[in-house]
Amino acid sequence: YLMSWSRQIPLLNVESLATSLEFYRDKLGFKVVNTYGPDEAPFFASIKRDNVDLMLNTPERGIDSAARRTAPAYDNVVLYMVLEEDVDALRADFVSKGLEVTECRDEDYGMREFYLRDPDGSC
Repeated sequence: YLMSWSRQIPLLNVESLATSLEFYRDKLGFKVVNTYGPDEAPFFASIKRDNVDLMLNTPERGIDSAARRTAPAYDNVVLYMVLEEDVDALRADFVSKGLEVTECRDEDYGMREFYLRDPDGSC
């Protein structure tokens, strides 16, 4: 029996939901769709920007993302987001918000791209 998948929503385990929401909402422009947990300290959030959905979760046992944050190259979680806008303008907007991003590069596979890391080291 074949089933049609309608979408995929990555879930990122994060150390601090508050820190991650500040990054994704305030710096990258995502909107909070909902949160789960106590009002003063939720541990889960669903966020969205345009056609990109993400879930952020603080596991009950916690995580230590220091190794991801300090890795010299990305080797764990990579979110590749395709844009319908000027990549250079988006990069400039992120830089104006104080984010550390790489320079834009034209890749052999036809994409113009840059990288940035979230507070937990995901790229």
